[in-house]
Amino acid sequence: MEEQKIGLNNKNFTLWKVNTKPLFIRGQLKGYKITNKFVKEITNEIENFYGLSLDLTLKGKGTFTEFIETKAQREKREKLKTL
Repeated sequence: MEEQKIGLNNKNFTLWKVNTKPLFIRGQLKGYKITNKFVKEITNEIENFYGLSLDLTLKGKGTFTEFIETKAQREKREKLKTL
């Protein structure tokens, strides 16, 4: 799923494309791969982007990827640590 979000770079608003894909390993959902791609600064045209969500983790420029694991996967991993 791809969506647009607003980020903040110092004092300027920025436009980002955020692509979220589920990550399956051996048929089980392990989490989500999220790719954040900087599009442009939008300081003078912010009124054109009303309705988009503001995400303060979107900073700087460029592209970065993150992985968010599911709650069930995190609990399973933490349980294995304590054994």
